[in-house]
Amino acid sequence: MDLERRVRRDLAEEHGAMVSANTLEAYGSSEITVMVGNLEFQFAKNERDQEFRVAVAPYNGHGVWELLHVALAASTGEDAASLLL
Repeated sequence: MDLERRVRRDLAEEHGAMVSANTLEAYGSSEITVMVGNLEFQFAKNERDQEFRVAVAPYNGHGVWELLHVALAASTGEDAASLLL
C-alpha cells in the first residue's frame, strides 16, 4: 500500500494530516510531503542509491527544510549526531 493512501486512511481524520505533494519515480528520487498542523514533513527515497531522508519545515516556511534529526536537536539541545538512526 502506498504512503499517500496510508496517510489519508490513518492520519487524516485523527490528526488532520493531508498530502500536499507526491512524486513517485520508479528509479531515482520519490518524495511525499505531508502537512500536519503548522508543520510539513517531507519523506524522500532514492531507490537507485538506497537513501532515505525525512525533513521538516514550518508551514509556509518558504522552502526552508531541515533534516528531522537536526530540527529535533535544535529543539532539545542534544547533539544532532546522537539522534541519527
